Amino acid sequence: MSTTPSEPPRGLAQRIRELLRAVLPERAAAEDPGVEGRGRLEGAAAALGATLERWRQSRGLVRFLQAPGRDHVTAVGGAVSLIVPVDPLTRLRAARVRVRVGEHVDDLVIEGPTLGFTFTPTAPGILPVIVDALDRRGEVIAWGSAQDAPIVHVIDGQPTAAIDASILVDVPRPDLSGLRLLAQRGWAFLYVDFDEADRRASIRDALARAGLPRGAILSHPRSELEFRTLGIDFRRLFAATRIRRLRADGVPVVLAIGDAGWGESAGLEVTDVGLEVTSAGLEGLAEREADAAAWEARARELVRAREAADPLAWRLDILSASAPVAGNHCEVELDNRRARERIFAAIDGAERSVHLQFYILSPGLFTERLAVHLIRRARAGVAVRLIVDALYSTQDVLGLRNPIVEGLAREPGIAIVAAAPIAGDGIKAAAFKRRDHRKMIVVDGRVAFIGGRNCGDEYYTGFDECPITDFTPHERVPWVDAHVEVSGPLCAAIERAFLAGWREGGGAAADEAPSPESIPPAGTTRARLVLHEGLVDTNTLGGYEAIIDAARDHVFILNDFPILGVLADALVRAIGRGVRLRILTGSAVARRGDGTMLRGPLHRELFEYMTKQRMEPLIRAGAEVYEYATPPLPEIVAHGGVVRPYVHAKVMSADGRIASVGSANLDATASYWEHEMNVLIEDAAVVGPLERTIEAMIAGSYRLDLHSEYWRREARQREVAATLWPEVLYS
Repeated sequence: MSTTPSEPPRGLAQRIRELLRAVLPERAAAEDPGVEGRGRLEGAAAALGATLERWRQSRGLVRFLQAPGRDHVTAVGGAVSLIVPVDPLTRLRAARVRVRVGEHVDDLVIEGPTLGFTFTPTAPGILPVIVDALDRRGEVIAWGSAQDAPIVHVIDGQPTAAIDASILVDVPRPDLSGLRLLAQRGWAFLYVDFDEADRRASIRDALARAGLPRGAILSHPRSELEFRTLGIDFRRLFAATRIRRLRADGVPVVLAIGDAGWGESAGLEVTDVGLEVTSAGLEGLAEREADAAAWEARARELVRAREAADPLAWRLDILSASAPVAGNHCEVELDNRRARERIFAAIDGAERSVHLQFYILSPGLFTERLAVHLIRRARAGVAVRLIVDALYSTQDVLGLRNPIVEGLAREPGIAIVAAAPIAGDGIKAAAFKRRDHRKMIVVDGRVAFIGGRNCGDEYYTGFDECPITDFTPHERVPWVDAHVEVSGPLCAAIERAFLAGWREGGGAAADEAPSPESIPPAGTTRARLVLHEGLVDTNTLGGYEAIIDAARDHVFILNDFPILGVLADALVRAIGRGVRLRILTGSAVARRGDGTMLRGPLHRELFEYMTKQRMEPLIRAGAEVYEYATPPLPEIVAHGGVVRPYVHAKVMSADGRIASVGSANLDATASYWEHEMNVLIEDAAVVGPLERTIEAMIAGSYRLDLHSEYWRREARQREVAATLWPEVLYS
């Protein structure tokens, strides 16, 4: 029997129906009239089943699996956070574990399948991570071994080479004389492996046979969701990201040796000035003694530069590939009504151009109002240019047209392009993941609005403007979102980014962006524009990592997407060094004051359960997580007198000194696949008031408590939803 998207294979469809009934037993009984009636639950099962079946049959979807206990690399003085897995048998017999890393010893109480701790090495070397099991009296019942233990490789300024481990285990009789000479000169070696299998034992054996020094074997952790998928080779991107992280940590990686799959890395060459990339492998390396001296000089320069730099600025420079621009005025807006009014006022004052970009442009009152303002300015002679994402604005995708976009395009003076259109023939699955997620409005090249707000009512309607009852559908409830209004020299880079997207989408010729020098200072704020191009770099991810790793007192996050594993790890590290983490999230389906959900789409309900499931490890690690609740308002009469809406904002701040506002979520899709744009604000005079606003929002919100009845009553739904929809499919 053949299958179609609306009729998945019987076994898979039946399994999904059972899972959905487990998640929503009452709804299943009330809404599913059976096969003949094909109710709402049945339709959802069919749709989800078809999606999962297509992905299951895709041979390209392979995660890099990582066995417990991976190696780590750091510089002397750099904090290392270790995750210690505890197998079920050990949990049955032991009450504690003792972890020995060099001279550092830590006793940990067994409370779950993994334990974590942070330590700071004070001397270079190869430090095995040895774990002993202890009983309740503190007696050792099983000694750990250093032989196959993971290591912490501590580097103290030595020139360092990152080597594709495939050269050692896959290439017959490679010429390793050049590596031996570098080893004699005191170099440190790191071995990067992208194979799906755990090949650490084979790599260690190859090193021993070749007489090469031991070094950390860097595989990609499963929690990082670094995967090959849809025919895309991610090795190049992962290699570049890994090396940038090492450099940010103070490890002077100045040489990369690999095959054509990752050695010819534009990401490495563009983002890491001073990094030699040898894509041909090892041939001729032994004859490059003069080059070796130059590489060693670069390593010394890196060490000196890091010692002289502000730690946060150093990490931002490397991880986000951005540069600070002085003389700006920045204002962050979290209020939807004020955001709408300010944008309309700026457009009405335009004299030369209005440039807009949206991921989603949907019908509604706000969109109609925006159209009126744009048409008025176009009729006054102002050039209006609009970029929309083809897929999510349904414009030039599989023959579909957005009627509002089409109507605006017919107006003289308004030009529109659809980013990454999708035709009917030869569609590649990656086209549905690699989208343009940026949102910006630039007026006259002098004032810009960058943030998470798409073109729709939920982003620009105030909570005091919307009546909400117990029977109001979720779709009518506004969302919490944010943008930053920028004026000053940084606007030149923002305008340049818009025009680059305009040209890439096939837009007609436009005036060049002004230079930063031509825009007079508008304030005293230093700010950075961080641009991420999907599958090419990880700049917005790097910006978030830099902020978290440099935090010393506190971190605030506003977002409601599943946090990528590498960012979750960074947050756990921060908590481990005493940083207070507060996350303001929401509900993918708006909730009443008592936590019950309003009527909303089933897929968003499942998304809500999965996202909250990803929050639980952070809460256990010490994070304070809150569901935002509106203040009591006259027209909110739902049970409890408040509503807990969706939080669509993408905001992170730390220590009252830096904040990021933009389009990039903290999930896998934003980090790797989609085009994103964030503004990093380096000014306590802006960040301080922003954090006070967030604190006021938190004060009236609901703190998630893992022991509460509210959390326990949805435990089964969260577990099932997280299993049903792996993050890579929908994040």
